[in-house]
Amino acid sequence: MPYLGSSPAVTALEADDLASNSVTTAKIANDAVDTDKINLVSTSSAPSLEAKGTSGQTEGYIQLNCAENSHGIKLKSPPHSAGQSYTLTFPSSIVNDAFLKTDSSGNLSFATPSAGGLRFISTTDIVDSDNAANYTFTSFDSSSFDAYLFVLINVVPEGDGVYLDMLTSSDGGSTYDTGGSDYNWVFNSSTVNNSDSGVDGDIDADDAKIMLTGNSGGGANQIGSASGEHGVSGQIWLYNPASTQNTHGTYDLFYQANTPESVAQIAKGGFARMSAADVDAIRLSFSDGNTIESGTINAYGVVNA
Repeated sequence: MPYLGSSPAVTALEADDLASNSVTTAKIANDAVDTDKINLVSTSSAPSLEAKGTSGQTEGYIQLNCAENSHGIKLKSPPHSAGQSYTLTFPSSIVNDAFLKTDSSGNLSFATPSAGGLRFISTTDIVDSDNAANYTFTSFDSSSFDAYLFVLINVVPEGDGVYLDMLTSSDGGSTYDTGGSDYNWVFNSSTVNNSDSGVDGDIDADDAKIMLTGNSGGGANQIGSASGEHGVSGQIWLYNPASTQNTHGTYDLFYQANTPESVAQIAKGGFARMSAADVDAIRLSFSDGNTIESGTINAYGVVNA
């Protein structure tokens, strides 16, 4: 501004020199306020940072971005309708291979699954368009699990009148054990239809595969994909596959045939891999090269004791 006489001395503005609201948001350059100028201090009655919601639009949230600020995660408040006001307090230290839980006051702590408890590992959903040649599982972890459970839900073959087989591997599934005396297995089957029922079984002390279902009672008892048939359901257990002893397993399966006799069958059995090895993969498949048309297989691990 113009002035008379000598120029006035240059002095820095003090806070008291500024009128209220004289510095607007528009006068502050983007990124002008850095971490050195931010000092968020919480008190017993007020947080250091509050993310407010917008009425009728969204709850308050904080977003944590990646280094390139191209994506991130959000921490978001429950909806207004929940009427919730609580505090989550994090634990003082980290515990490996544990999960967070909270008490009724919101205090978080790390906890480990109980020894012997089941932990979900994976699910595989096969739809009609997949026609998977087989089901393989390679996520074995001897440091975490002593045994494994595979739950089959309506696993349907592409063709009709087939059996369900299983193979093991000790090289992560690159190859599977198919020697003529790699396995032995035994099962009992209970069959019922509209006019009769019976109990049968089968056994093989030297086989190139584990036969989980069989031909006891005739071909009508094989697993089918015809109308009214819904594949095979049940469970397969594998015990201590990393053991230096022979790996054992048991199973309990149900399947039915939509024949005039409406055959239903339960197969219960057990098996062993006849040479000791660290089993680290299995494969389930139907006989005669039949693919899996549809179904779900869930895998669980039994936590080490």
